[in-house]
Amino acid sequence: MGKHKHQKETRNGQQKQLLTVLVLTSILGLGAYVPRAQAEPITISGEDVKAEEGNEYGSGLNTEESINLSNGAIGNKDTGTASGNTLQVTGGTVTSENPGSNIFGGVIIHEDNTTTSTEDQVNGNTVTLGSTTLGSGATEYDGVSIFGGYLYDYTKEYLGSEEENENHLVSTEQFDVSGNTVTLEKVTVHDGTPVAVYGGAANVKGYSDYYGVYRDEAGNYTDWSYLSPLDVTATADASNNRVYIGTSAEAEASGTQPDSENQGTYTAVIGGYSGKGTTSNNQVVVRNSTLTLLAAGGYTAKLDANENQVTLSDITVSAKTADYYDDELDLVGGFSLHNGACYNTLTLTRVNEIESDRHVDVAGGLTGGTLSTQEEGDASYNTVYITDSRLATAAGGIAGDMEDGLLDYSRTSSFHIFDFQHSFLPASAIGNKVYIRETSSGATTISGGVYGGAAHKYASQNEVQFLSGYAAKVGGGYAYYDANDNTVTLGKEDYSTQPVLGNSLLGGFSEYGSAVGNKVTAYGATLGNEASQDTYVDLLGLNVYDLPVGVLAGGYNHRHVSESGLASAADSNEVQIYQSTIKNGITDIYGGLGTTSAKDNKVTLDNTAVTLGNSSMFGEAETGSGGWILGGVANEGPASGNQVSISGQKTELQNAAAIGGGLAWASGDDSNDAGCADQNQVSITGAKVSYTTQDSNEDGTTIFGGLGLVSASNNSLELNQAAADGAYMICGGLSEKGTVAANAVKLNQSTVSGLRYLWGGYSPYGRVSENKVTFTASTISGNASYIVGAYGVAPYKNTMSIEDTKIDNLAEVRGVYGTVYEGDDDAVYTTLTRENQLKITGNSEITFLPVSGTSLIGADATGLAQGNSLTVENSKVYNLSVLEGVKAEQNASENQLQLTNAEVSGLSCLIGVQAMGEDTVSGKAVGNTAAITGGSLSFTDGVLDSDGGYPSKPTLAAAYAGASAYKNSLALTNVKVNGAQEIYAGAGANQALENILKLQDATISGASVIAGGKSNGTTYYRTYDTFYQLKLLSNPGAYANQVAISGGNVTADAIYGGYLTTIATSDDLLKDSSCPMYDNQVTLGSGVTAGNVYGAYSPLRSYAQRNTVTVEGGTI
Repeated sequence: MGKHKHQKETRNGQQKQLLTVLVLTSILGLGAYVPRAQAEPITISGEDVKAEEGNEYGSGLNTEESINLSNGAIGNKDTGTASGNTLQVTGGTVTSENPGSNIFGGVIIHEDNTTTSTEDQVNGNTVTLGSTTLGSGATEYDGVSIFGGYLYDYTKEYLGSEEENENHLVSTEQFDVSGNTVTLEKVTVHDGTPVAVYGGAANVKGYSDYYGVYRDEAGNYTDWSYLSPLDVTATADASNNRVYIGTSAEAEASGTQPDSENQGTYTAVIGGYSGKGTTSNNQVVVRNSTLTLLAAGGYTAKLDANENQVTLSDITVSAKTADYYDDELDLVGGFSLHNGACYNTLTLTRVNEIESDRHVDVAGGLTGGTLSTQEEGDASYNTVYITDSRLATAAGGIAGDMEDGLLDYSRTSSFHIFDFQHSFLPASAIGNKVYIRETSSGATTISGGVYGGAAHKYASQNEVQFLSGYAAKVGGGYAYYDANDNTVTLGKEDYSTQPVLGNSLLGGFSEYGSAVGNKVTAYGATLGNEASQDTYVDLLGLNVYDLPVGVLAGGYNHRHVSESGLASAADSNEVQIYQSTIKNGITDIYGGLGTTSAKDNKVTLDNTAVTLGNSSMFGEAETGSGGWILGGVANEGPASGNQVSISGQKTELQNAAAIGGGLAWASGDDSNDAGCADQNQVSITGAKVSYTTQDSNEDGTTIFGGLGLVSASNNSLELNQAAADGAYMICGGLSEKGTVAANAVKLNQSTVSGLRYLWGGYSPYGRVSENKVTFTASTISGNASYIVGAYGVAPYKNTMSIEDTKIDNLAEVRGVYGTVYEGDDDAVYTTLTRENQLKITGNSEITFLPVSGTSLIGADATGLAQGNSLTVENSKVYNLSVLEGVKAEQNASENQLQLTNAEVSGLSCLIGVQAMGEDTVSGKAVGNTAAITGGSLSFTDGVLDSDGGYPSKPTLAAAYAGASAYKNSLALTNVKVNGAQEIYAGAGANQALENILKLQDATISGASVIAGGKSNGTTYYRTYDTFYQLKLLSNPGAYANQVAISGGNVTADAIYGGYLTTIATSDDLLKDSSCPMYDNQVTLGSGVTAGNVYGAYSPLRSYAQRNTVTVEGGTI
């Protein structure tokens, strides 16, 4: 070491001697190491191995200041070089008495603060043990440690005063412990004896003794009480070392099967160990043995542990026979406390914890990250192979943090290398791979979880291939920050394996960051095999209690709220499940669940039987609450472009509370896309969705394309040759007060039962336009159902088409239902519902509940209505109380009602347009048409709610207005009408003008009044002075209306061209006025039977001029 102002420490005159260790050459070619020439072999008996003496720290890695020179197991004891030695131990028993014994191929023990030499390398040594017994039992501080090569260097710093900081220690030595080999065959380990095996180990330390002053690598002093190994800039690499137990390098190279006899119990097996240096290209192979605490290819506190290999087969886990043993056995390809662990490989075959009360934790690469001064702690590009093994947890790479990491595994006190929590400088796990399979049923079990990569920073591009076996949980990537582009595959594409999963499967899981581009695929798997969380949940030190139990997701952001401005999106993730079974241990399936966004995610369920458990994701799980299947969910951003596809005749989906494309919870405005759920798709093809309801009216499955509090547009929902039993609600797009446009709901050759609500688009306080609902060759069994094409403000160009479809148990059907903006009551006068269409065609059968008040309305408008249409063609409608083309609270114009070969029964009224405004400005029905050709209409005496503005008698009319009915037409052609007591082209409370009623070859029975135009006799006034005197505004009247009847069989008590009835009115208010009743016409042909026929009729003082009756046939 460099010479500085310090004191040299000696211990009781103990001898210091340069010694060397044996090193293994790279028989399998795993490194670039070139071995030195070997010294003559040394062969000893186990009896020649002596325990350490006078070393206050003990043996193993605690061998620091001195060694017992009487020990025969020192390969370089007589060679003068720590490299190229060969030591063979054959027969006998190796002592393990306190403080334990060491076997060295080559060893160097430096004096404190001495200067390095170019010869201070421990390379190319070989240690072989055969037919030997290790140890004679366990006490608190004993054991056997075997080193291919070992080097110890120690620096202690003394400072005379704090002012002398400029004289701080500087050390730049570089040591090397490489190419050493340890081979153990036919070795017996005495019960309870701790045995540690190291291919090569380098122990470099430093310490500061001045008033607890801590000097970091930059030379700064702080109030820490120790100088960690980081503070000594010397390095000691331990690379290209090998350990073979139960086999040999030659046997591995030739593929010779190892001896099946158990080769003993080992506390720790490490290929290359360094306190401060690189551990790379080390190899550990253990066959037919028992392990206690640790097996690692490379293990270092500082610098990297890369390209190490660990191969274990036929391994049992030692029982927890004493309190000082850990609960876990840790198997690691490469471990670095402060730097990276990359490109390591861990291969496990028949590693079995089943008969032990301890657990096995597995990682290809593991990093700690604690107190690191640079972000070099990635655990990336590691690979883990697991076959026929029973483990607790497994991960390709873990980048976490640890507070310590350098304890001697030959000691009975143990160290949990996987027990870490709070990261100082977070690192990443990238590009790791885990492969899992079993060769016989039940041979592979992962009781805790499997992770491609787990990290405090990023976990990306990791891969898990779980071909067969069982795992409680599987995650491609688990990260505190971003978890992107990870993949998980269960089973094989040829379905030749049947893997089984417990209750959690995620492509990418992020605590605070994003989960983007992750993918989960399952072939022939069983998922959700357990409904509750496993008892063992230690994910290698990360907090697995935050894992979403019961969730199957491509990408998942856990916090649901953004933290410190971090992007926390869940975009472009995929879940694909083929020919599998999902049980109730899975409660939620998401393509992506994010905070700031959830876009372009996909969920595919194909020929898969699904029974979901009850979800607690958005509230406490309750009996019957069901599970969730959603393409994308975003708490604070958009959920758009997501897809859910459920297909296959073998797919039966049970107990789903919700199936949706995109769900955006955020509330906001149109200034950004937060809260938008647009362009989502849900497709159910050839599959069956079922839900057993607890309350027949208020629960079931909700199926929707997109739900966004700000907008939900361009979403689609399609059921094709599918069945949905217990479907409570179906909707294309839903929003609270945002735009809902161009959504589509399609049912094709499908069956739906238990339906309560169906909307193409729904936004009670937002605009709805161009939404489409299409039913084709389908069957819908309702639950007092409400079916609406679009529900919201100012509906525009929405369409509903029902073709060759049977629907029953309906309460209401609306093409659209128009509303106004929240709090804007005056908008009722200006909000327009226009150009919407409702068509029922193709031999459809529509059956309403057998109660009064059921309704079928083309457009129900809170405001104005224009250009809307309702068509019923070649179809049957039963138990319908009210059929209306348009129902508007204000004016209604240019709307159409067309019935062709329709059979409608149970009617209380059939009205083309109802304009409910109650003044001369807002209660107009203008230019509306109703044409009824063929078929039949059957009316009953059912009583309607008078508050709804309906007529008191069974009525058939083209227009029914709160003020005036103008230029409306009703044409009845070759239709049978039974029980309609009053038939009008247009009826207004105040006036009926230029309305036309045509009956051709129609059969009308039971009518009391047939009229071209009818006025109910209401007079409108206004106040005109400060004394609130009333001034006449509009007299009631009926003029220029027409009735033309030809052919058929029409029977009525009276027929009127223009007809005015009286209401309770003060004579004083009428004395200066009269009612216009002129230019009305009645033309009667053959087939008419009428009691009275009037060109115009008024019981009030009227202008009755130019009214005509033309009789060309019939009986009057």
